[in-house]
Amino acid sequence: MTIPPFDLDAIRGETFVADVVYHDTLDSTNDLAHTIAADGSPDPGSPVLFLAAYQTRGRGRGSNSWHAARGGLTFSLLLGFDNPIQPSRFPPLALATALGVSRALSSRLAEVVSDVRLKWPNDLVVNDRKICGILVEPFGGPSPGVIIGVGVNVNNRLDPSLENHATSLADLLGIHVPLTDLLIEILSGIEQTTGAWQNGDPTLAADWTRSCHDIDRPVVTETPRGPIEGICRGIDSDGRLILDLPNGSRQAIASGSLHFRERQS
Repeated sequence: MTIPPFDLDAIRGETFVADVVYHDTLDSTNDLAHTIAADGSPDPGSPVLFLAAYQTRGRGRGSNSWHAARGGLTFSLLLGFDNPIQPSRFPPLALATALGVSRALSSRLAEVVSDVRLKWPNDLVVNDRKICGILVEPFGGPSPGVIIGVGVNVNNRLDPSLENHATSLADLLGIHVPLTDLLIEILSGIEQTTGAWQNGDPTLAADWTRSCHDIDRPVVTETPRGPIEGICRGIDSDGRLILDLPNGSRQAIASGSLHFRERQS
C-alpha cells in the first residue's frame, strides 16, 4: 500500500473541508469531483476536497492541460450552495480563489521574492513564471455548486520545455516544502477569500487589482473575437480585464488569455 504524502487527518481537522477523497494516482481531481457531484452534491457549507499525489490528465482552461508531476499539489474543492450560481460570478470566484492561494504562497516566499502576482484570468506567477493555475467549473448535480481545481508547482521537477515559463516553490526556496502544511495554509486562504466572494465583499476587486501582474503594462488579450491590444488598468468587480485602447477608449474584457507586449520605443 502506498503511503500518502499527506496527513489526511490533519487536513480534515485543521481546515474547512468536511471530507477528503484521496487517490495516489488519478486522471483528474476535477473529473472525479464531477462524477461524485452527479450522484449527490455536498450540503452547503460542507466542502469536499479531492486530492491526488499524481494526476495523469490534469486540466486547465479550455483545451489546456496541467502538467502534474509527483511532488506538486493538485486538488479540487466541491462546493455546494443553497441557490444556483450565475455564470457571471465564476470569474470573480476564480480571482478570489487566486487571492487566497497567492497569500499563502507569498507568506512562504516572503524572504526570497516580493510577491506572488495574479495573471488574469486564472494564473499565479512569480518573476513572470507560472507557479499556479486555477479552474472553476459548474456542475450539474441534484443541487447547485461549483468545482474549484487548483494546481501548484511545489516540489515537482519541471519539464525542461517549461523552465522559462514556470517555476516551483522548491526551486525558489531551495528546500523541500511539506505538502500537508502548505495545503492547510492554502485552504485557509481560500476559505477567507471565497467567503468574502460569497458575501459580496466590495474590497475584493481592489485586492485583485493590486495583485494584478500586468497592471499598467501593454498587453495583448486573445479573445473569441480576435486579439485586443491595450494598457492594462486593472480588473473590475465582475472579474473583467480593463484595458485602455490605442484610440483612447476603455474596454472591459470578459474572457480571453493575456500576453505581455514590450513597449515600442
